[in-house]
Amino acid sequence: MSENNQFEIERYKPKSWDVIRTQDEGIFIITNGKVFGPTAYILHGPTVDNTSTYMKYQDVNLEKLVWKINSEYTIISVERGFKALVRASFRIL
Repeated sequence: MSENNQFEIERYKPKSWDVIRTQDEGIFIITNGKVFGPTAYILHGPTVDNTSTYMKYQDVNLEKLVWKINSEYTIISVERGFKALVRASFRIL
């Protein structure tokens, strides 16, 4: 994040299990699994009921996956680590 609190996608290096928050209050978790490859799961969003998590996007690498999410929803922030994942999961319950 820059000093003016704008997300800079050009500087972001995605890692598996990052929690991505979008402008429309969506919450995505990205993974780089061995079976499905780079995948974005949506936890929360305006068009999703909060009772389930489902696969939303897949691509050839994490960078392209993040660009796809940003082009459709506009990313506002990214949190890393297990604690961020747990916080995001509990916030939507």
